Amino acid sequence: MLGVGVGPDGLGGGGGLRGGPAAAVPIAPLREQDREALAILRKNIAALGESARAQIVPGDATRPPRAMSRHTLAFLDPPYRTGLGAPALAALADAGWLAPEALAVVEIAAREELPPPPGFRLLDERVYGAARLVFLHRQETTGDTR
Repeated sequence: MLGVGVGPDGLGGGGGLRGGPAAAVPIAPLREQDREALAILRKNIAALGESARAQIVPGDATRPPRAMSRHTLAFLDPPYRTGLGAPALAALADAGWLAPEALAVVEIAAREELPPPPGFRLLDERVYGAARLVFLHRQETTGDTR
């Protein structure tokens, strides 16, 4: 499970770690690179007993480093109304973080739109209060060796 822009209390900040055997790699966007936010994220992961399976990669999700591993499930929680969801998803795919056929769930504002980036297909959208969850499927492309 890959959690992106998850903050200390987001889906990848700990809640997503309980679901299965895959490691979680929260990538904090620039706004969450401050030491206090990262310390809270680490504390939450430790409280769940998942420190051995989680790795925090501080950085900008729209310019991620090359992937250490590929993931079949990704949660993205960009700041609302910034339009960063699609660029971050495309950048993560390009950097090798997402496996072919991966499922991506992006949380955006309820009235915000998220056009699927190239290589992704919209599966579903659900609105819960002020939030919209957008479910996208990564389409495997010919020659995808990431």
